[in-house]
Amino acid sequence: LSHLTFSEARKMPVQEIHLDVVLRELNLTQNEFIDLCILMGCDYTDSIRGIGPKKSIDLIKQHKSIEEILEKIDKSKYPPPENWNFREARELFQKPEVTDPEGIELKWGE
Repeated sequence: LSHLTFSEARKMPVQEIHLDVVLRELNLTQNEFIDLCILMGCDYTDSIRGIGPKKSIDLIKQHKSIEEILEKIDKSKYPPPENWNFREARELFQKPEVTDPEGIELKWGE
């Protein structure tokens, strides 16, 4: 879901996004999509300066993974961040730490 917590004043409708539809429309595997998200910028790590959404999609479609991209790109033009922890970011997307909802008790108040 997107825009779920926007205030009523912003008048943005809640947007429902389905992963299977996104993967099909982009013609990507889930792992390629995760690498795409990392390349475009995520909360877990820095991105490569100069590589935006369009270039990220092109690179993933051509090379399939960040490792392959790093082997092929001109690092003087697109230097990856020092000690870039994209593997750890990928792990967080692939195996997120989640709490079993059965173990959570919700209490609603006024």
